[in-house]
Amino acid sequence: VSVTDMITKETYQRTHAANLKPDNVDIHRHPVHVG
Repeated sequence: VSVTDMITKETYQRTHAANLKPDNVDIHRHPVHVG
């Protein structure tokens, strides 16, 4: 696995995590649900 492949994969995962899990943003907005 090349460094470029690793960076591409990481960027891909981060992008999809941001797109598919908006609830992560809600957790930061509403800390009541945390813990």
